[in-house]
Amino acid sequence: MHIVTQAHSSRYFSALSPVTCVVAVVSLVYNGFSIVMLIASNSRRNEAYRDYLLFRRTTEESRTVVSAAPSTGIQRRLLISFIPMIVVIIFVLSFILLLDFSNTIITAVNKTAQIIVEKTANSVKSNPGDNIYLADLFAGEALSNNSPEVQASPYRYNALSYYRRDTKNGGFVVAASTNPRLVNSREARDVSFTRFFSRPNSATDSFEFLAPVALSKTFIGYVMVDYSRDVIFEQFFRTKVKVFVIASLFMYFSTFLIYLFGRNIVFPILFLRMSVNSIAEKLDSMIKGKLRFSSDLLQYAERVGPGRRSRSSVSLEKSTT
Repeated sequence: MHIVTQAHSSRYFSALSPVTCVVAVVSLVYNGFSIVMLIASNSRRNEAYRDYLLFRRTTEESRTVVSAAPSTGIQRRLLISFIPMIVVIIFVLSFILLLDFSNTIITAVNKTAQIIVEKTANSVKSNPGDNIYLADLFAGEALSNNSPEVQASPYRYNALSYYRRDTKNGGFVVAASTNPRLVNSREARDVSFTRFFSRPNSATDSFEFLAPVALSKTFIGYVMVDYSRDVIFEQFFRTKVKVFVIASLFMYFSTFLIYLFGRNIVFPILFLRMSVNSIAEKLDSMIKGKLRFSSDLLQYAERVGPGRRSRSSVSLEKSTT
């Protein structure tokens, strides 16, 4: 629950203590061991299953050295068959949904940023040389960005700035900004464009969205808003963490559920193996002359269900001659 509610970026996991990770792994292993013991204890309540355990121990003791290697059981085969299929299904669904959600967030931020910079650029064009007007304009935008009550967008940007072209020295000068520390700072890159566009900034790990400011088709500067990458993808990261946690828990418990409900498939097969082996032993004893030939000794003993046995089954002790 702490991960789901607090993990907003990868920095959360880098700050975790190694002791916390070790304790988490140990607790999951111990919990899994406890669940396995609980399922095994519940299985041993079945009288027919206890007979099968006795039968298996007897047959395993009679194995040779060559055949003493442990074989993969039916329940393990069920896990090996179903778990990869479940993993693939969850992975494909999660990947498609997360990819779609990521594209939705990027589209939403792009549209929001375009509205902000184009609206601000139009306001700047109405009076580009009035510094008092520009200061009031960007102060209002800063209030809208920093106050949750009047915040126009769910994504809080770092700064919204107006870059005025410096005709004497080249480049641009920040004439107004929602971040006062950026005012009068210089931008040496000389750009000229006529329409809104966006660009990543790897130095600040942010995305920048720019709209031109033009008077009579003369490019005089631009308005730029930049969003931190963590801010843009915070909702996506939280959703990804939730999906990973829920999918991991589902996979964790599905392993035991397959093992638990798989008994309805496995037990009849195991009991059939035990009954067929019993009939085979009686046939072998009849052939060797240890038992009298009788069809009554070859009846199938039904063991499916808790403690069920066919009334027509005959014990080996009463049939010996």
